[in-house]
Amino acid sequence: MFIENKLTLRRTALLALLCLGGCTNPAVDLDSRDHQALLQGDRAIAEQGDTAQEISLSLESAIDRALERNLDARVAAIEVLAQQRTVTLEQLKALPALNASTGYAGRSNDGSSSSRSIQSGLQSLEPSQSTDRNRLTSALELNWNLLDVALAYADAKRADDDVRVAQERHEKVIQNVQRDVYGAYWRAYAHQETRSDTQLLTESAKRQIENINLAVSKKLLSADAAGDQVAMLNDRLRTLKEVDEQLNLADTELKSMLSLPMQARLKLQAPDRQADAYRSLLGQTLETQEWEALKSRPEVREEILQKNLTLREQKHEILTTFPGLELFGSANYDTNSFLSDSTWLASSAKLVQSLVSLVTLPSRLEAARAKEDLADARRQALVAAVLAQTSIGRQRLQLSADSYEDSQRAATTAGKRAQAFSSKRDQGLSSAQAALQAQMDRQIEIMRSRLAQAELQDSYAAFMNTLGRRFFRPVELAATSNKGGAT
Repeated sequence: MFIENKLTLRRTALLALLCLGGCTNPAVDLDSRDHQALLQGDRAIAEQGDTAQEISLSLESAIDRALERNLDARVAAIEVLAQQRTVTLEQLKALPALNASTGYAGRSNDGSSSSRSIQSGLQSLEPSQSTDRNRLTSALELNWNLLDVALAYADAKRADDDVRVAQERHEKVIQNVQRDVYGAYWRAYAHQETRSDTQLLTESAKRQIENINLAVSKKLLSADAAGDQVAMLNDRLRTLKEVDEQLNLADTELKSMLSLPMQARLKLQAPDRQADAYRSLLGQTLETQEWEALKSRPEVREEILQKNLTLREQKHEILTTFPGLELFGSANYDTNSFLSDSTWLASSAKLVQSLVSLVTLPSRLEAARAKEDLADARRQALVAAVLAQTSIGRQRLQLSADSYEDSQRAATTAGKRAQAFSSKRDQGLSSAQAALQAQMDRQIEIMRSRLAQAELQDSYAAFMNTLGRRFFRPVELAATSNKGGAT
């Protein structure tokens, strides 16, 4: 038999221990070289990106890149894969316990015993030896509790629900990343479209201020008149700078989301295909969108799964109260020379009932039902919040659409006024100062219109997130978990 080959058994055990030790990584001591190397590796992952000075992106490719590089999405994907492996581990618990053992037993003198008569109290058998002083033993034991099989099956079902919870959380992370990138892309694109004109007008205004100051110094213009002109130009310069800064921040934000170097220059393609997508949402009824949000929002779906988990916990508590049937079998070997057979098989079967589990069942069920009540309360509160968010999100989208239309009309009016002043300047009917101010007013309104459009698209992205919708194609878990990036 295999257990009789003691050398083989020992070598196998030693090899198994060495393999297990080699499967683990060494611990990292704080403030050590390993600590610094670990942080450097993490920083390299967070800062990875293209080194090109100019990077061309479309809205679709920006969202795809963000999902591939985003660390939050990666963590959520790994959590799903880890939970899936947990299901397998819970299923493996249904297997019987198989233990192999080998050992040595020794004593300083001979092991002997005698018998005494129950009736007379006298020794009925002289002391005799039945065990060697030194001996080796080996055993291969199989122990299987059928109740553990049922519990393992129930735990596997519960772990499967945990997988679905992790999937819903991953879905929410994906939706949040898409929503953030979508809004930042539109703001960064607005900045890209207005940046050069803003810089030209800013430089022209500064030159005009210098010319006004020069005219004052040569006494060609009164100080009072010059002060009024400079004040009007400075006021428009401040407005241009304020609006430009609002848009300029989106460029940095977008680079961070896409894990791109801050010194890289983005060349964003026009997202015109998505410009009017918000109209389809405004064309639907609020009741339809409320039901869509309740059915599709990952948070609501997660809370329903959490309720299922509390119900499974109640069934688990009831199941642990049942008696368990323990089956035992073993193959044994002993070098004791007094044995007529050095190898033998042993088996047993017994029914085991935990009396404590019977007594504590009502308390455990009460605690499990309290968790169910908590899950119901959390879900109901979330449903109320989702309904409110849907209504508010739709109102915000409608207000943003109205504001964008107003800003477009204002930009059109400012454009016509600037064109009129330019014509008058060319005809000598207006000053260059007035024409420049009109051009700056037009640029301010154009930037405000672009900003209003970006706010409209951000409202659209936020409402899509409220409804639990994704942008563009789905994301593979494995692809997300195998790539790092920046949050």
